[in-house]
Parts: sequence; C-alpha cells; structure tokens
Amino acid sequence: MITGDLALAADAAYGGLAPEAVIVPAHPADRGAPAEGYGHALGVDGAPAPPMVVRARVETTTEGPAPSTVTARLVLGTCDDAPLPDGQYLLRLSGAGPEGSGRAAERSGWEASADVLLDVVDGRLRAVPGAVTAEDGETPADLSSLGCGRELAPVGDGAGLSVTASDPSPAVHAEAGEDEAGAGATAQVTAASEDHGTLPVMTGIVVTRPGDGVIVAGARNAGSIPLQWMDGEGVSTAETAWTTHGTCHGALSPGDYRAHAFAVTVDAEGATHVVLSDPWDLEVLEGAEPEDG
Repeated sequence: MITGDLALAADAAYGGLAPEAVIVPAHPADRGAPAEGYGHALGVDGAPAPPMVVRARVETTTEGPAPSTVTARLVLGTCDDAPLPDGQYLLRLSGAGPEGSGRAAERSGWEASADVLLDVVDGRLRAVPGAVTAEDGETPADLSSLGCGRELAPVGDGAGLSVTASDPSPAVHAEAGEDEAGAGATAQVTAASEDHGTLPVMTGIVVTRPGDGVIVAGARNAGSIPLQWMDGEGVSTAETAWTTHGTCHGALSPGDYRAHAFAVTVDAEGATHVVLSDPWDLEVLEGAEPEDG
C-alpha cells in the first residue's frame, strides 16, 4: 500500500483511482534517480526493464467528492513467478489510461509527484528507513561526537554495523605538492551490516593526536547522512582526511598521529551510532613530497 495526498487541478473532476506503476532499478549513489541506462523518464519506450512488474491492483471507484488522501494498493511480482530480484528500485505511480495500460499519464490525468523507493532483500519487499522524511536522500544524524576537538570514541552499540580500513597511508607530507589538491590520510573504508537493504550510512577517516585522542583532522559537522544500499559485501569507498587544509586548526605540523576509519548509522528509533576501525599510526613528514616520489 502506498498512501499520499491528492490535489485536483481547478478544472479536473474526480473519477476514481486506478493505480499503475513502472519499476526500475535505483541509482546506487542517488536514491532519487534511476540507475544509469534507464533514463530520467521511467518506462519510456526502449528503456531496459527489470523483471519486477505490478501483478495486481485495487481500484477505488468514485463516490462523492474527491478525497484529500488516496491509497494505491498494488501486488508486485515477476512475469515468471520467480523470486523478486534483490536490490533497490524506484516505483513511479500514475493512473491507468483508457486501455488500462497506465503508461500514458497524460491520458489518465494524474501522476505521482515523487517516486517511491523500494528495497528487495532475500526476495521480499522491505520498508526503507527514512524514505518518507529524507526527501533529499539523507536522514538526520547527530555527528557532534566527530566534531573538532572531541575525544574520539565509539557511540552506541553499532546497530549491527562494522567498519574496516584497508591499505591505509602510513605517512603524509605537511605541505601539498605543486600540482596536488592537498595531502591527507587515505584508506579504502568498508562498512558492513547484519541488516541488508537501504540503510543510513556515512563513512570517512578522522585523525587524532595520540596523547589525548582529540580529533584534529577529518572532523564532521553535518546534520544528516545519506541512505545507501547495503548487500552482503557492504559499502566500500576510498576516503581521505585532509591534513593540509580543512583541518581543525590549520595544516597539521610534522609529528606522529593516529587515524581511524569510521562509519555512522541511524537506527529505527533515530539514535546515531558511530563505529570505529582499528587505528593506524600516521606520520606527518616535513615539507612536500619530492616530485620523484
């Protein structure tokens, strides 16, 4: 069931609700857009289509004035009764045309103002956290524990999330090279979860002073984190904590520091969890890296 507000145009008359839908894979990095190759208009002629289709629908007949809220009742499945393919999908609702095709919104008079994000995990539909409130693809989070000058420590019980850092940089230079955007601590950061599907997840790297564990680079001060699709392999991205700019108190001075990868998630109750990787030693070297490496 999908429920939303209904607003008729000034010259329109309510004639009941006959919902149809087109379903395509969502873009892996932008939950509000279709995956590459599916175009910006869903269901256009020639666009590839996944095997997920609307198998049945419940129509609402017209009785009295138009309601302010309507509910579309759809049954999703595959053409050959195979299990639904795991992944993240967008569903675009419109009204059925005179022939019942539902693919020509201009003939039916209505089309939903926004697409619906769907998760399929282990062949079953699953609700997407924050899909209603996170209109910009992000969900509110408390990142104060990752702010400048805070003593780094995990927050919460992790909500089933884990994080690892592979190929971490052991050393950086205190100055950026002539053709470089900057220098920073780098690693491939992988977040994994016991709960697959779309989750609010943000990853990154922070650098701390070894004496007191205070964050000096890579701090975060945003108020929200993105929703991402999570499968058994998790989410892996190349991350950087800049040490020559964007730091807490100017470029880091030469010396010894520690770096951690982190992953942030928000649970169903809205609580923020911060998970840390094993730390690694980071040395900041004087000057810039020689041109010959």
